[in-house]
Amino acid sequence: AASEQFGRAVFDSLAARVVVLDGDGQIVTTNAAWAAGNPLWGAGGTAAGPGESYLAGIEAIGEDGAALAAGIARVTAGEVPGFEIEVPCVGADGETQWYLTRVTRFDAMEAPRLVISHEDITPVRRAFAAVEESEHKFRAIFTHSPYPIAVFDRPRGKLLAINEAGLREFDYVAQQVLNKSADELGLWVDEAEQERYQRELAEHGVVEDMELQLRTSQGSLRRVLIGSRLVRIRGQQRLLAFVRDITERKLREDALQVLSSGVEHLGGARFFERVTAEMVRILDIEVGFVGRLVQPEKKSISLEVCWVDGKFLPVHEYTIAE
Repeated sequence: AASEQFGRAVFDSLAARVVVLDGDGQIVTTNAAWAAGNPLWGAGGTAAGPGESYLAGIEAIGEDGAALAAGIARVTAGEVPGFEIEVPCVGADGETQWYLTRVTRFDAMEAPRLVISHEDITPVRRAFAAVEESEHKFRAIFTHSPYPIAVFDRPRGKLLAINEAGLREFDYVAQQVLNKSADELGLWVDEAEQERYQRELAEHGVVEDMELQLRTSQGSLRRVLIGSRLVRIRGQQRLLAFVRDITERKLREDALQVLSSGVEHLGGARFFERVTAEMVRILDIEVGFVGRLVQPEKKSISLEVCWVDGKFLPVHEYTIAE
């Protein structure tokens, strides 16, 4: 009697909802978790109890209920020792709940019994759904971003993925660069910049818009802003790197700096001529001019300097078309 009481106490202490069936699918007994309500199935919010048909209750679940019934039949017939399936059920609040349902045959008594446990895995399913949604959003950004994005393994530093923008920017072919490190790809140009980047990442786990120089597969140099962050993806540490090419912008900034230093001693028309000529050369264009609005009410502009096809034209005034 004491052992039976102990066994019953253990049975009722289980968090999973458990029922014991006879060979005909009738419920012999249940534990406290099943009897407490919020059942997998059953009319009126009441769990099916001893003497009632478990199989009749699962018919309302549809295809998943049919699959569970088929599994129970196989275990009952001795074709398989056990069976498990994830079963979705709509609760009283209208929300879908998921149960990992395990069916086990127990032959120690006079007649075979089936023990069926129902473990609530709803939080796990919802967590996986959230991860899948997050991964779907990231994949869309990764695929369609106009800027290079790369994913590296940590701590090995091997390239796991790179988007199309990254392949174009650095003249890569995916099959040739995956599972290689930045050093193996020859990305780094300046050792001091590499050390500064690695130190920032190690200390803070993130690098925000650090300006540095990288090398393409063809040896061309790119001045870039790089943003990086250490993240965990499916339990593994990864490095996300986002790159924005500012090579052209830096060239223009440097050219303007050189230009300003070369004309700062000039004045008047000579100053504007030198500026216009240099900008035409830097930007590789055919026409350049400097003008001023002299009569706003007439929308008239006076050209201080006009450069066309390699020579300066006479200064003149013209009206802006409506």
